[in-house]
Amino acid sequence: MGLEFLNPGFLWATSLVGIPVLIHLLQRRRFRVVRWGAMEFLRLSVRSRSRRLKLEQVVLLLIRCLVLLALALALARPVLRPTEDGLTPLLALGAILLCVLGVAVCVSLAWGADPVVRRRCTVAASLTVILGAGATYGLIKSHSGSLLLRADARVHAIVVLDNSFSMGYRPAGAREGSLFEQARARALDLVQRGLRNGDSVSLILAADPPRAVIGRPSVDLDAVAAEIRAATLSASPTHFGKVARLCLDLLRHSPNPNREIYLITDCQAYGWQSEGVALEAEAWNALRQQARLTLLAVRDPNAQNLAVADVRSVGGIVTVGRQARFRVRLANHTPRTTAVNLLLEVDGKPAESVQVEVPARGEAT
Repeated sequence: MGLEFLNPGFLWATSLVGIPVLIHLLQRRRFRVVRWGAMEFLRLSVRSRSRRLKLEQVVLLLIRCLVLLALALALARPVLRPTEDGLTPLLALGAILLCVLGVAVCVSLAWGADPVVRRRCTVAASLTVILGAGATYGLIKSHSGSLLLRADARVHAIVVLDNSFSMGYRPAGAREGSLFEQARARALDLVQRGLRNGDSVSLILAADPPRAVIGRPSVDLDAVAAEIRAATLSASPTHFGKVARLCLDLLRHSPNPNREIYLITDCQAYGWQSEGVALEAEAWNALRQQARLTLLAVRDPNAQNLAVADVRSVGGIVTVGRQARFRVRLANHTPRTTAVNLLLEVDGKPAESVQVEVPARGEAT
């Protein structure tokens, strides 16, 4: 189970825990030793109660520090991620036990003490009960959205599906088909198996300009799966800076505290190096503060760094019923000469195939 904070900017407030310690140390330095006659008669009484007094001071100091720590953590909004190991009930039980232990310590200190100490211990016990109850409620609430102990949490997942032109690459001998078909399969598996009933989903197609197919969070996972199956390739590249800004816009309408973004892409460098992407760094930083980012890469580890640099028609305008010729320029960015099979498809059907040898770090036409 992972512990994350929805407002990590407030974690600096945990440094305030040191304030009670500093005050305690400063107050200790203010004491002055004054000798007077009646002190000798009280020395035995002070010695018998000194241990109790020191223990009371330490316990009260710890309670003050815990109050400030609990306040800082409450502002940071901690969130526990769901698991199937049943750890949430154990954590809730631990919080209850700590609450009971704190009350027991306060009662034991107050037993036989003077009225001032009893009042302090009563206040400390009340604060312990409140903190323990709040911790228990928070553990349960963060996982179920209700007062029932459950293992699942409400999640708003934004699925970013890269449908740029490069995703049409088909690895040699791949049974899963093109990279885009593999990406759709990953997205479907995420929606149908990775999420649970009650979770909400938004769907973004990342080809420039990115488009929110499902903008408002939808709890109809079957409808989301249908939109994923209906997604098609685009002839455009990807601009991940615009994707980040679109995700931020969708998160403004997110109803759930658990927010997750799944980026399914072939990790082409062009989408991160396009003009203006560097200016979107602030958007990605803001996105990391508001949601958990997960990259699901679909690519061919044996793919060669080759590209179709240019395609032009030769001999004028291409018309129906007439033979057409095309000049294709291939670029090889690898350090070795590579022979490739260039395939021309018309309406999704193979029309002509030719083998071309492209020199190392060069081009061929």
